[in-house]
Amino acid sequence: MATELAIKETVLQQREKRAKRARKKLARLGNRVEHERYELEIARRLLPKATDEDSRDAWRIHVEALESVVTFTEGCIAGELTELALCDAMLAEIRADLGAEGA
Repeated sequence: MATELAIKETVLQQREKRAKRARKKLARLGNRVEHERYELEIARRLLPKATDEDSRDAWRIHVEALESVVTFTEGCIAGELTELALCDAMLAEIRADLGAEGA
């Protein structure tokens, strides 16, 4: 049976891995959303330049789709920020427990 100290150290390592994954995912999502926002900006600029109603409709649909993509990615970022905050809070508590035990 694992000792209490071993359990705390294992949970610490698991949380550190989760926090690391969340940071990496945030970096990827941050890059992705910047690309998506730029693409949306370009589509919004092209919308008023459309020369006929069919083109305007196509650009309007494209803009709406890109807005949805950006909103989705921003939601993913918010979720990862929450995950990271939870991990950081748990890591601080676990480290405090380990420090109190002199580990």
